[in-house]
Amino acid sequence: MSAKPPEPAEKPVTQKALGLDLATLSKDLRTRYKVKDSVKGVIITSVDGTSDAAEKRLSAGEVIVEVAQEAVSNAADVKKRVDQLKKDGRNPSSCWSPTPTASCGSWR
Repeated sequence: MSAKPPEPAEKPVTQKALGLDLATLSKDLRTRYKVKDSVKGVIITSVDGTSDAAEKRLSAGEVIVEVAQEAVSNAADVKKRVDQLKKDGRNPSSCWSPTPTASCGSWR
């Protein structure tokens, strides 16, 4: 009987949206960025320095909890909401705010 090989570390699924690399919060990412278990949302893992997100001072380790007042729980949710907003003729990047939890609550 052979020993079962160790499971590889959970690899985050990332999405790109608006100059952000996003990932669903995993145990590893919560530890790396010191995010409490009670926080729900999608973590920013990287920001393109030339993007609107960088201009709004978003940074790796911040958590997006909602987009256009709708909660997001994984990176695909964010991408889907951003794509829908673009399709509707809205500017998704206008909602980012430089807060500890970036949320998109109003459109101008």
